[in-house]
Amino acid sequence: MSEIANVPVCAKCGQPSPNGNICTTCAAPTCGICGGPMPEGEEMFNYHGYSGDCPTPPLSKVSDYVAWLRFVGATDDPHRRLELCDSDAPGAFKVYRR
Repeated sequence: MSEIANVPVCAKCGQPSPNGNICTTCAAPTCGICGGPMPEGEEMFNYHGYSGDCPTPPLSKVSDYVAWLRFVGATDDPHRRLELCDSDAPGAFKVYRR
């Protein structure tokens, strides 16, 4: 039988994170338009602009959802998890691809 490991994970990508909040990859500042990393000196801004235009094309807007998920377990349950479900399941919500 396998057990669920009590390993903290990143809140954004789900990868193991030593501090249990956000991993160093997800914590790196990125541009809100193109998604590229912000250059040194522009980390505090949300978009490129101080050093020039965005180096890559803007992120595409995806309007189609990928799946329906719902939370299973009580809010205070440490083993609460996400589960794939049908659109008519109680508490179901859409998951989009970025």
